[in-house]
Amino acid sequence: MRTPERVATARVLWGSKGEQTMARRLHMVSTAIDVNSRCSVWGICWREPCDACAAVPQHYTLTFRGGTGKTSVRIARLLQDAKIPFLLASRRGEAAAPSGMPAVKFDWLDSSTFATPFQYGFPGNEGVSAIYLVAPEAADPASPMNAFVDYAVKEHGVNRFVLMAGSSAKPGGRLLGQVWQHLIDIGVEYCVLRPTWFMAVAFRTLTDEEPHNTDYRVLGPELLTYDEIAAKLSSCLGREITDVNLTDEHRAQRLMSVGVPEYFAKRLASLEVSAANGSENRMNDVVERVTGRPPQTFDEFAQQCKSAWE
Repeated sequence: MRTPERVATARVLWGSKGEQTMARRLHMVSTAIDVNSRCSVWGICWREPCDACAAVPQHYTLTFRGGTGKTSVRIARLLQDAKIPFLLASRRGEAAAPSGMPAVKFDWLDSSTFATPFQYGFPGNEGVSAIYLVAPEAADPASPMNAFVDYAVKEHGVNRFVLMAGSSAKPGGRLLGQVWQHLIDIGVEYCVLRPTWFMAVAFRTLTDEEPHNTDYRVLGPELLTYDEIAAKLSSCLGREITDVNLTDEHRAQRLMSVGVPEYFAKRLASLEVSAANGSENRMNDVVERVTGRPPQTFDEFAQQCKSAWE
């Protein structure tokens, strides 16, 4: 367990470039814009440090697996604003990292890269205290992820992990359920995030003094379909935005056409079908309970970020 004496530590963010697809029926918390691709990326994106940032301890460092992914970069910005050391870890390393953010190369499927984040020279000689995990695009993500977790715990004393899973994940279940169960079995501090899309709750689960040791189904303040989102964007931008309704077969083919492996493309398409059938029609107050502030509505997001579409 972490003790007050472990004061020189760091946080690292790991994962893959493809962090789930958007469900057909969405719980919107907020949206950020990937300006390079001109497409929407769903997640929290606050421009200034919030009260929650100011309240967290300042002496830990985090590592992010999938460090250049959608959620990792945005959590890293919150950490940067809070002056908490962190490190991004991804297959492209510094080449893919935002300017001013430290990064190293890491590949879930290449165990020879597992040591690289721990060899990084933090300015204050910190070590890694917590790791944010995003799964690789692999048929069996649990095997390399559990192997890395064991390495981080046994060789470097890491004791806190935050796992980005899907809303349907269960401990001991398929895919990331096996990682969830492993975190429970080895007795580390952990939290499993189960969003319909990407949220800011991860920041608190990584930085709070007390471990959460639970899972959070992270949902927003609204239930919105793609058509409803298009209508809201049309109203905000003053021009017509339409949603092209794809079948699951067409969606899978589209994903495969841009390089997503067939098994993963079909899995993502099946999530859309499941959500369209009501699997994501639920709401809760997790965001406000964990972060201390209510989640943003989609209208608030659209007004905040409309310049990205203009």
